Amino acid sequence: ITETMKQVSVDDFRRFVEALNTARRIVIIGLRSAHSLAVLMGVALGFLQRDVWIVTPGIGDMWDRLLGLKKDDVVVGICFPRYTRETVEVLRFAHERGIRTLAITDSPISPLARYAECVLPARCRMDSFIESFTAALSLINAVVTALGLCRQRTTLDSLKELEVFWKRQKIYHED
Repeated sequence: ITETMKQVSVDDFRRFVEALNTARRIVIIGLRSAHSLAVLMGVALGFLQRDVWIVTPGIGDMWDRLLGLKKDDVVVGICFPRYTRETVEVLRFAHERGIRTLAITDSPISPLARYAECVLPARCRMDSFIESFTAALSLINAVVTALGLCRQRTTLDSLKELEVFWKRQKIYHED
């Protein structure tokens, strides 16, 4: 986490958050093990009442839906070594169509970064047979928190409404 904090520029972080804040719709793609990060980011942005599409692996309609992207949409790619070809191709596709593109990846020179207007680098370690996404997860938490602060009143109202709804629907276990 400390290494990631040293790598992320404050200006890039602000640009990343501002791009999300002004987006009509946010498309998030992270495949294989990075899909867990995409889901976490998408669910958190949904709590803020953002229009989010988390690309779901294996359904097969991804390219059809990507054709519907508009200039005020943003595509966020999340990818770490060994970089998934499809994630890179989605960012390339969006970039070539003039759609704003953002990346969370391990390095500003990763294949994903080539097609991103703004890159937030996150340290990724392979200490075991699976990657450690601790730094990327912390970075996503910081992005979502900063985004929530962009529209504080809307965020608070949305979260209050969600709490009432969750309670009424009995989403969470209560003792």
